Amino acid sequence: MGIKELIAAHLNTSASQITKVTELYKVWCVVVAGRRSRFVSKLQVLGEEIKSLSPITWTLTAQMRRQEGKKWVARIDGLCKEYGFKRTFLSAQFIEWGKYGMKKAVFEIQEPGYYQDSDGDYFRVFVSGNSLDAECCSKLEVQARFGVVKV
Repeated sequence: MGIKELIAAHLNTSASQITKVTELYKVWCVVVAGRRSRFVSKLQVLGEEIKSLSPITWTLTAQMRRQEGKKWVARIDGLCKEYGFKRTFLSAQFIEWGKYGMKKAVFEIQEPGYYQDSDGDYFRVFVSGNSLDAECCSKLEVQARFGVVKV
């Protein structure tokens, strides 16, 4: 069962009547044919399924001395005028320190969504079966995903 079908079941309507679903941080903006858009909580629709998924481990490693320094992974929550993206930074589960800063940092990602790391990479974490999976994406894809919701 896909996301559209899960949302339709939650709203007591058919999936064919849902014309648009836009993913935001903790909600979906849903447009049902003939009605105004409404926000639906991901936690209400997915319930315990999202909490029981096995997390992804994301490891950042400095290859050269000049790359040592602060390593971070952040969940992208939306757009921000000052920094480009509004982010929630994750805490590292493990850090290996070197002479010039962090050599290696391991992060645990537990929720689907879009993320950015200190190396400048963007990636999307999504539900695949009973676990989370990740794939690289471009900055343009992330910007398009968090663009202004037009209904």
